[in-house]
Amino acid sequence: MSDERARQVTVVRAPAGYGKSTVLMQWANADPVRRFAWLTLEDTENDPALLWRYILLALQGLVPGFTDRVGGLDQPRPDLEEVITHAVNRLLEVPGRLVLVLDDYHVIANRRCHDSVQYFIDHLPRSTQVAFGTRTRPPLTLSRLEAGGMLLEIDRSALQFTPEETSRALENAGRRLRPEEVAGIHRETDGWPTGVYLTAVIDEARAAEGTAKRGAGAARTYLEEQMLDHLSEEDRSMLVTWSILRHLGPSLCDRVSDRSDSTARLERLSDANLLLVPLGPSGDWYRFHDLLADALRLEFGRLPAEQQQAAHRRAMEWWLENDDVPQSIHHAIEAGDYRIAEELICANWFQYMMGGWLGTLRRWIDRLPNEALIDYPPILVASAWIAAFSGDVTATRRMFSAASGEPYDGPMLDGSTS
Repeated sequence: MSDERARQVTVVRAPAGYGKSTVLMQWANADPVRRFAWLTLEDTENDPALLWRYILLALQGLVPGFTDRVGGLDQPRPDLEEVITHAVNRLLEVPGRLVLVLDDYHVIANRRCHDSVQYFIDHLPRSTQVAFGTRTRPPLTLSRLEAGGMLLEIDRSALQFTPEETSRALENAGRRLRPEEVAGIHRETDGWPTGVYLTAVIDEARAAEGTAKRGAGAARTYLEEQMLDHLSEEDRSMLVTWSILRHLGPSLCDRVSDRSDSTARLERLSDANLLLVPLGPSGDWYRFHDLLADALRLEFGRLPAEQQQAAHRRAMEWWLENDDVPQSIHHAIEAGDYRIAEELICANWFQYMMGGWLGTLRRWIDRLPNEALIDYPPILVASAWIAAFSGDVTATRRMFSAASGEPYDGPMLDGSTS
């Protein structure tokens, strides 16, 4: 991956638990020539304008002022080809080699997002690469690059542990097993790295009893049903509370779990190499391994409603204090603080709409209950305008009709009068 050839696209593709993010981070840390801009994608970024806003911000982390000279996203329906062309022209001026990492690309389902990324790839400067971490093959046309030797694909077979790697992983976890036991674990997990690591943390008595029964399915079951049982009650409660967060940072985790030792706990869990995946090479922020996140969120959903709402409310407050309105809106809705969510939407809807966030705005409004909409006429007005700009005539009429029937004397929070 770090060779000197002018490769332009790298695809690391495998199911969950094969270390895709780890491989990309190892490349970023070891490559002596290239600089890396990193973006871990979320399903909320299936809005093309929002996706490119975050891509440009990631590039700005490498090239200060990058976004200052790349305009065009401040329109209701931005011309993405124009935005991307400006970005490509700006990259031509940047010395050295750059890599844009788009990790978890499989969460992107919007065809317009894929088309915009395709356009970017088709016009990439020779000094710039795009690297994908994904569970599925990106729906992009890469045959020209492949024919020209400018595409590197790393799939599941390249990421599977060999028998020797399985043995070393078990030894590093303190498990010294007989060769036939190692061979059994390797065979049953099919070299699945997470399956091997999970097997390694089971106590020796259970390992001796169940070695022949282990495998990828058993490891997943263990992860979901057994690993949490071996945590202290305090650690388990903390992880379950953190599961509402897409990204985990020490200060945010402290606030959400109402404690002050998250830095040490995040480092300890990361060192275990099982529960947390660093976000980018800096290692300051993390996310849960996908296989664990679902189990934790399922358990969070069993908590009393008031406890769930309190956790989301603390997350909302932290994001507000750190000037991230979109995250604040998400957690306000989850906390049932609909009026706060509505006020935040009403204060920012026009700015976001001009930035091309129509899809995101409509998703937020769709998550609000009807009674909350009716109780706050400004959100009906904002919703009507958002629907109008989206081309949804039926929703526009419905929202304006509802707004006209509700008394409201104050101005809109964005400063407009209607």
